[in-house]
Amino acid sequence: MQSLNQPGSCTEKVFLRATTRRPSNGFSTIWLALAAREYGGRVTGTEILPARAAEAATNLERTGLAAIARGPRSSRASRHTMLRKVVLEHSGQSYNGTIRNISATGALVEGLWNVPVGTIFRIALSDLLRVTATARWCADDRMGVEFAVPLERDASGTLTALAVDPPTPLRREFRRSA
Repeated sequence: MQSLNQPGSCTEKVFLRATTRRPSNGFSTIWLALAAREYGGRVTGTEILPARAAEAATNLERTGLAAIARGPRSSRASRHTMLRKVVLEHSGQSYNGTIRNISATGALVEGLWNVPVGTIFRIALSDLLRVTATARWCADDRMGVEFAVPLERDASGTLTALAVDPPTPLRREFRRSA
C-alpha cells in the first residue's frame, strides 16, 4: 500500500484544467476547486464571455473561493467586437477608418497605414460625438488607440457611445484626367 506522503500520492499538488463545451456558471469549477484546494492545488478555468465569467466569479465567492485573473489579458478592459465606420481627424486632415473592437479606454482602428506612435486624433464615433485618442501602437493598417477620457457606460454596462448611429463617412471625389 502506498503512503500518502510519497510521490504519486493524493497529497501531491493537483493542477486541473476545467474545460467544457457548454457555457459555465462556475458550479463544476467549484467542486473541482474544493478538491484541489484540499491538496494545495488550483483550477484553471477558460470562460471568455464577460457575463458568464462574472456569474461564475459570484458563485465562487459564495463558497469562499476566489477567481483570480492571470496572464497578459487579465489587466485589459473588456472589449466589444464590432465593425463601426469612424472618421479620424489629424492636423486638418480627415480619414475614414473602421473600429474592429472597442473598450471604455481605447479601440483597435483599421484603415490608416504606418501611423507613428503618439499621434493624436479626434475620432468621430457619431455625427455628434468626437473623442480625443492617442495612437499607442501600429502594425500595417491597424492601430491601437487610447482615449484621453474613458467612454461612459450605461446601467447595463453598454458603452453609451455605441447607442448612436456611426458618423457619415467621408466621400472622396476622384477626378478623371482628360
